[in-house]
Amino acid sequence: MSAALLVIEDEAMLARSIKRSLTREGHTVELEESAEAGLESMRRVTPDLILVDLRLPGMSGLEFLRTIREQGSETPALVMSAHGAVQSAVEAMRLGAFDYIVKPLDLDELKLVVGRALEHAKVSRELAYFRERDRRGSAPGLPLGACPAMEEVRARIERIATLERQPGGGAPSVLVLGETGVGKGLVARAIHDRSPRAAGPFIDVHGGALPDTLLEAELFGYERGAFTDARGTRRGLFEAADRGTLFLDEVGHLTLSAQSKLLKVIEDKTFRRLGSTTERRVDVRIVAATNRELAGAQASGGFLPELYHRLRVLTIELAPLRQREGDVILLAEHFLRHHAQQYGLPPRPLSERARDILMAHTWPGNVRELANEIERALLLEPGPEIALSHLAKAIGACPASPVVSTSGPGLVEVRLPENGIAFEAIERQVLTRALEMTGWTVTQAARLLRLSRDTFRYRMERLRIEAPPDP
Repeated sequence: MSAALLVIEDEAMLARSIKRSLTREGHTVELEESAEAGLESMRRVTPDLILVDLRLPGMSGLEFLRTIREQGSETPALVMSAHGAVQSAVEAMRLGAFDYIVKPLDLDELKLVVGRALEHAKVSRELAYFRERDRRGSAPGLPLGACPAMEEVRARIERIATLERQPGGGAPSVLVLGETGVGKGLVARAIHDRSPRAAGPFIDVHGGALPDTLLEAELFGYERGAFTDARGTRRGLFEAADRGTLFLDEVGHLTLSAQSKLLKVIEDKTFRRLGSTTERRVDVRIVAATNRELAGAQASGGFLPELYHRLRVLTIELAPLRQREGDVILLAEHFLRHHAQQYGLPPRPLSERARDILMAHTWPGNVRELANEIERALLLEPGPEIALSHLAKAIGACPASPVVSTSGPGLVEVRLPENGIAFEAIERQVLTRALEMTGWTVTQAARLLRLSRDTFRYRMERLRIEAPPDP
């Protein structure tokens, strides 16, 4: 892991040796001869790690550490001390120094200690992130679905998740396409959880939720003074996602400037904070998502062609919920369990009429709309079952009388509502009627519909049809 280091050492020859040794490890090293110069340097750029000698002309290394801590800096530090200054080194540890190294320095030991300090700082940042995520409440473990289209998506996720370049080369980026609310974030999370990066951070950011001026600062971080309100230094989301996954939703909303920087991260694994000239290296898998037609956007100049072609190498396209046969009831029952647990409410089943209503709706808001409707019904509807009466009134679907009826021997009449109805809702009514006529005996119901028992059972499971409880 490369990093930006600040070395404060007044012995010029030793300082140059330290810089040469650590630069060979891939780090960027800035040298200063005094603590005062070090403070001035930190006003310009915040390093990832500070190495400071305890004995310096003017302000001592201890006073330097005390000063930056009082100013609110949490940058990790290593102190260098002579044999007779161990007590001062202990005091430095009390001020938050990660470790101390005794002079004369062993440069091999120095490289090891620097590596440990950087790794410790990274783990601390990740722990803070995960604690904050847990405090806010993590997202439900939403199932992908069971329809054939989603089975194909699941297979592609399994394949893509394990793809990693040779050590140090990173993971290829992924583009997820689909309508708003279809579950693109779920796919990104599934890729992360099944990848070698699963132990690392998963960070998501919505490209259309922030003003253009703030989005770049969120993604890449900034130095103090980079813009009017930049009163301190802040690490960006790319740094927070190092060795993990960054999910960038609505990538089509990025400005051309942000797109250019994103392309650089994909190609070179490097970026610069706003207001900084220091290149920082990260190992981040990028999963981008959009509901926009990027091909048209890049043709009209709204999206960089180079970025478009880099993102679309690995693509996953999600079908809208209205085309995912059999998934609506599966997802609805998941949301019922999840929201009941969240609110501490007893679980309640969907009524048969509610199932028909769910199957009849076209779900323009996709999975997100379904989750909201289930939550609303769970909180507002009384009774032992979920009826979804509010949704039925809104869509005018699924009249109380069946749309399928028999009008004579061997004749079936289907009365379609004016606004239409999902074929799955009709199929559900036919299967349920056959089961009711045979006392819920699957073999006899299958014989009525000229189906094999296995085919009938499969259709029951796909449509989530269950026998009513015994009275």
